[in-house]
Amino acid sequence: MTPIVPRVKADHADGMLMRRIALGDAAAMGTLVQSHWRDLVQYTSRLLNDRDRASDVVQQAFATLWERRGRWKPRGSVRAYLFRIVRNGAIDELRWGAVRSFWNERIGRATPPPPTPHEVTVRNELHDALARAIDALPRRRREILVLAHLHGLSHQEIADLLSLSPETVKKHVSLALGDLRRQLSPCFSEAIARPDAASGDSA
Repeated sequence: MTPIVPRVKADHADGMLMRRIALGDAAAMGTLVQSHWRDLVQYTSRLLNDRDRASDVVQQAFATLWERRGRWKPRGSVRAYLFRIVRNGAIDELRWGAVRSFWNERIGRATPPPPTPHEVTVRNELHDALARAIDALPRRRREILVLAHLHGLSHQEIADLLSLSPETVKKHVSLALGDLRRQLSPCFSEAIARPDAASGDSA
């Protein structure tokens, strides 16, 4: 049976690999990938609920690490550094999925085909407005919102992931939804008013 490597020894080994990677050692990069790939994919799969997308995110994370290898500073564990990179990548994936999710939830699932040019224009404008509104949220509030509403994590699961209390998570979700309602309300009012205006112009 292979003995379990103590975390402190693993961290030291990772640090040695990263020093070699910083000098352009591709073999060291391969060893680091092999050591952490499985755990990172499992973690990212938990966030995205999609193993293929998770693998893509992890692959991109390692590619980013290699591209920026000369800028790495030995602060904290390499393992934690890798998890931060893939977590940020997963959040980016979730953010764009959240746009589609909120579109379906707040605006409606579908309009009878084929849509008119006006409907397409309004839909695109609202889609862009929603994306901008989500982007404008404070980072922590945005992260919690997409984890809750796209991935479907419970408040307790999000609290465990981000080291927060469930009450804090609930507050962030409520504040985020309130922010979106305030920012998007003028867009919805304008979109509703436009068909009448368009009809009046064509009369």
